[in-house]
Amino acid sequence: MTTKQDPKKVNTKTKNKNKKRDWSFYAIIVCSILLLIPAVFLGYNILQATKGTGKPLFGHRFDGDLEPKIDDAKLAAINEKIKGVAHVETVSSDVKSATVRFTVKVAETTEKDAYPEIANAIYEVITADLPVDQYFKRTDTQKMYDVEINVYNILTPTEAQRPNFLYYLFNKNSNVEEAIGNFVSEPLSPELVEKLIAAEQKADEKPETTPSEETPEGEAEGETTE
Repeated sequence: MTTKQDPKKVNTKTKNKNKKRDWSFYAIIVCSILLLIPAVFLGYNILQATKGTGKPLFGHRFDGDLEPKIDDAKLAAINEKIKGVAHVETVSSDVKSATVRFTVKVAETTEKDAYPEIANAIYEVITADLPVDQYFKRTDTQKMYDVEINVYNILTPTEAQRPNFLYYLFNKNSNVEEAIGNFVSEPLSPELVEKLIAAEQKADEKPETTPSEETPEGEAEGETTE
């Protein structure tokens, strides 16, 4: 014998089941979306990074600095004036990074005492066209140029010419007030250099021992066999 169920109760149970099913479905969708968003974002970034692999990054480390600019026309005009300084034979110049570099060759017979005077005269020629406060002095908000003057008498000295080789470096950093100069062709510690040379000569004079000249242990005493 079968019992009849109340249609209202059946409908209520069906509705409750549908509601539970609906909430579970929506919860799964929401969770999936929440997990998908960071995954898509990460994948996009990886893809963009991969596309940029092997491509150079362009930029300028002195954006907003080094103003006014020092161009080739200004350097060429200064080079011509430097040629009029006593003892100067040739001159070249360039700008690398934030350093304005002048390379000046003087006569090989130029006395050593004249090098600081020559460098100072060249510095005056440069700063007459490029004032220090405007080009070679850093401010609180702006980096400016350094200037470097290289004065030498022999480009590539041989061993015979080395004793007469002179190289004087005169430079001003934009962070300091005054320019300084010194002979870079001379060691700061001649005593140390002499010791190193003596040690090297001593090492060269030490005779080398060949395998045939070496005496195995026991030979000096003589070997005995029974």
